[in-house]
Amino acid sequence: MEAYGDQQHLGGDINLLRGYNQMPSDVRRVPQQDRARKSVDAILDATAELLGGGRPSEVTMSAIGERAGISKAAIYRYYPDRGAVMRALATRYLDQLDKYLDTELAGIQTIDDAIERFSRVIDRFYQLMIDEPGLRTIWITGFNSAELGTLTLETADRLAARFHSATAHVMNDAGGRSERRFALAIHMCRAAIEMALHHGDSGQDLVDEFKRIIYVAANIEGVQL
Repeated sequence: MEAYGDQQHLGGDINLLRGYNQMPSDVRRVPQQDRARKSVDAILDATAELLGGGRPSEVTMSAIGERAGISKAAIYRYYPDRGAVMRALATRYLDQLDKYLDTELAGIQTIDDAIERFSRVIDRFYQLMIDEPGLRTIWITGFNSAELGTLTLETADRLAARFHSATAHVMNDAGGRSERRFALAIHMCRAAIEMALHHGDSGQDLVDEFKRIIYVAANIEGVQL
């Protein structure tokens, strides 16, 4: 596996989850018919393919239309600008992760189980970065703040709340500390995965080391990696 990202193309932080519940406002026309849905899928597929090249500045509305086989005017029927297309693509990736979380966080019975599920979620997200070049480019190169913005505490709080809700019944959660710890762990996870993506074949070793740090910080004994 190659190391991902070209240093000269690295940009500022971006926020995949910012405005996650606000995405419909970016859409000018919600596709209702199969033909319209296929057009939107083609637009997002083309955007993902172009982003896979690692040069987000080259992803223009014209380039998206050419790759998708759709006129630029047709794209504007659904999205007002390039940023809206990017946010829609980010939302599609996040929908995949959300469905995974629905399954992975169900039925947690013990603390060890909770930590193991968190570990698997980290691995899943890292693998998704490897499998989806478009998501990887969004994650490690970013766009300007007008299009996607920076990672916010609100995002970490949202994900932490999901983990907290799924594990509260097994955690010794005096003073709500577990939710705060999950929020910190999520922010740290983002940095660890970005670092791992730049280390190619040794990336998984870095992800595993991050999980060990989380286990130690949580003072969980008897968890086997």
